[in-house]
Formats: sequence, C-alpha cells, structure tokens
Amino acid sequence: IMMKLVQSLVYFILKILSLIFFRDIEVVGVHNVPLKGPVIIVGNHQNQFVDPLLILTNCPRKISFIIAASSMHRMIIGSFARMMESIPVERPQDSAFRGKGKIAITGTSVNGIGTTFTEYSIGCLLYTSPSPRDS
Repeated sequence: IMMKLVQSLVYFILKILSLIFFRDIEVVGVHNVPLKGPVIIVGNHQNQFVDPLLILTNCPRKISFIIAASSMHRMIIGSFARMMESIPVERPQDSAFRGKGKIAITGTSVNGIGTTFTEYSIGCLLYTSPSPRDS
C-alpha cells in the first residue's frame, strides 16, 4: 500500500510538472492503447526524461519503463526507477572493457601486439580468448 501511495504522489508531481512546462499537450490516438494486456509504447524523440514524463502522465494505463541496468545503481535515478517499477536491461556498452595489448590496422590486415587474438579472417569477426574478467 505504501508503494502505491508513493507512486500516486510521484505521478501527481509529474503531472503538475508536465502542466508547468508544456502549456498545450495534444495526445493523438490514445483510444488505440489497450487498457489490459501487454503493449509497447515507443517515444518518438530521443529525450530520456521528457518522453517518459509525457507518456506517463498522458497514458490511460499503468506504465513501466525499461532503464539501463547500470542506471539502477545510481542513487537518485535508481531509487526513482525502482519506485516506478522500471525494468532494468543490460546493454552491450555496459559490459565493454578495455582489453590488453594494441591493435595495428594496415589496409585489410589486423595485427595484435600483446593481445589474445585466437583467430581472424577478412569479413569475419575478431575472436579473442576469454578475458580474466569473464572467468
């Protein structure tokens, strides 16, 4: 019950914010959004804060957003995301790491200096042996 109360309070605050920042909001096709069952709503603009605000405050059903799993570890963003029942998603860039060694590219030739290449051919992927991080 406490979580629902907090969610309602957050929703109310966000609704007030949307009315302060946007004088006129026109929602087109809201009657096409099913009130039950799964649905995916995609924002048409690359703004990670404005789109969710407008979708959340103008959609007639409960909304849960996907969020980068790494953002769930941030103090304020993570707390807010958990409170709003956001769904964490692992992104490839969150798992990237700097490998050891150097790569020299000459034309179509790729040479590893101090790397862990195990195989490479033109037009294929560059394979490496598992890093200590994967063990």
